[in-house]
Parts: sequence; structure tokens; C-alpha cells
Amino acid sequence: MQHPHEISKLEKEFLNESNAIEGVTDLGSLTQAAFAWIWLKEQKKMTIRTVLKTHKILMLHQPLYPNEKGYWREVPVFVGGRAGADWRTIQTKVKAWAQLMNDKNIVDWKTLHIMYEKIHPFVDGNGRTGRMFMNYHRLRLGLPLLIIHAGKEQQEYYKWFDEH
Repeated sequence: MQHPHEISKLEKEFLNESNAIEGVTDLGSLTQAAFAWIWLKEQKKMTIRTVLKTHKILMLHQPLYPNEKGYWREVPVFVGGRAGADWRTIQTKVKAWAQLMNDKNIVDWKTLHIMYEKIHPFVDGNGRTGRMFMNYHRLRLGLPLLIIHAGKEQQEYYKWFDEH
């Protein structure tokens, strides 16, 4: 039986590939991703606190300023040529997103994932936290982990954002 503070081989693959998509391949970052995932899985609801703390744990050893780890960004960002949400609206938008994540009648996990990524609430770590939140939601729906491998699957994943 798996210890509650360990991750399965499949979870390790998910976290490793999620990091690799972002070009983050060091063992320390994988370890922090595992800590963030373990903590996230224990949460009963998606809340502002859940989002911020998951990010803080994940980004602990990343080269960011202390006020960028577990804190909303206060600057504009661009991802895939698109602007993220206006930084002044992030908390309101994430709160609305979290409420949708907690609605057991909403099973469209892909749209919720894209919604989060388009908010892009942090200066870095949005893709990694977003894929954690996506799989957190999938597990709550009784679905298996979705592992997006760097490379061809990653390119297919990026197409999701053009579809929405």
C-alpha cells in the first residue's frame, strides 16, 4: 500500500512530464512538484488559498522573487502570443474559476483548465499548477490522470487553447 506522502509511478511520470513541458528537468523541481501534488490531493475544495499554496510549494526553489511564490502577479504577461488576464482582475477571476471547479455538475475539465491558463495568475508556474489542478479535477470526477508528454502530445495540448 502506498504511503500517503508518496507518489505513484504514474503520478511521478505526470509531474516529470508536466515539468519537462516547461523545460524544468532538475530533481529538486520534481521533488517540489511531488510535495505540491501530495498537498493538493488532500484538499477537499478548490479555493484561493488552495491555488496560492499549491503555487508556493511548487515554486519554492525556482528562481523567482519571494513575493512571486504563492502570490498573484502584478504585471502583464503574455502566453502563446496572448495576454493573460489583467492582473487587477486575477483574484476575482480565480475565485469564480474555483467555484466552478467545486461544482460537481461541471465535468468539462478541459474548458476549466483552459480558463485557468488564460487567467495566468502567476509570473511563472501557471502551466505546471494548471495541469495539477486539471488532474486534481479529473481524479475528483473519477477519471484517470492525464499525462501530457513533452513533444508531440505537448503540441496537441497547445491546440486546445486555439479551440477555446
